[in-house]
Amino acid sequence: IALAPLDSRPPCTYYVQKLAAMADLQVSLPPKKLLDNYRQPGDTTGLRNWLAQEAARSAAAIISVDMLVHGGLLASRQGNDHNDDAVATIQLLRTIHREQPQVRLFAFNIIPRLFIADNPLTEKFKPLMSDWAILQETIRIFENPVDVEKLRKLETALPPELVERYRNLYRANRQLNSQLLELVQEGTLAGLVLGQDDSAPFGLGNLERQWLDAVISRSPLLQNKVFVTRGTEEVDQRMIEQVIADTNKKKNKVYVHY
Repeated sequence: IALAPLDSRPPCTYYVQKLAAMADLQVSLPPKKLLDNYRQPGDTTGLRNWLAQEAARSAAAIISVDMLVHGGLLASRQGNDHNDDAVATIQLLRTIHREQPQVRLFAFNIIPRLFIADNPLTEKFKPLMSDWAILQETIRIFENPVDVEKLRKLETALPPELVERYRNLYRANRQLNSQLLELVQEGTLAGLVLGQDDSAPFGLGNLERQWLDAVISRSPLLQNKVFVTRGTEEVDQRMIEQVIADTNKKKNKVYVHY
């Protein structure tokens, strides 16, 4: 199995290899020099080239779209323009499927979290932006005039460019998720997992999750192939089970003993 991980941390790399080994599967990882190093993003061009070559030698591939587009999870939170990388990634997945149709492709992408990215320019606005993101959902649900007034004051206090950058982060993520859903419908992807980066009771992430649930429920081609879950680095590990089930063509049973 070729693995383009979410980032270079052990839960996304070493743990996945160990879990796969329990099922007699070997997981190949990109060279360390191509992966991220904390705040330094991975080499997206180099990673896509590696995947194109490694997929041809693999039975299946587990692919973090965030890694191929942004260079890892932390980089995906910055809200920078990576449209060219997104286009190149979608094209790559189609090319691999066309040239190597026997390789089963499983991808995953992460819905942005509630909090804005950590950097010196945004740190002081973090609590205010968190309140702003929560109000986007609570106003739709409860229609509370007090919340409406609170949102109006927040939008006056926050830099407009910061709010717009945050909105663009979600817009780009939805556009990319829409394209990934199309890849599942056309048969390019054998499976897709969309992880939610936090478990906040309210926020823009929940609105995205609700939108995805609605899209999936309306399409028979997506059901049992696309899953929306909470979590980030756990998704690499969870997808091993999906690959095993797909490869073995049988269902595995789990017995929990207390």
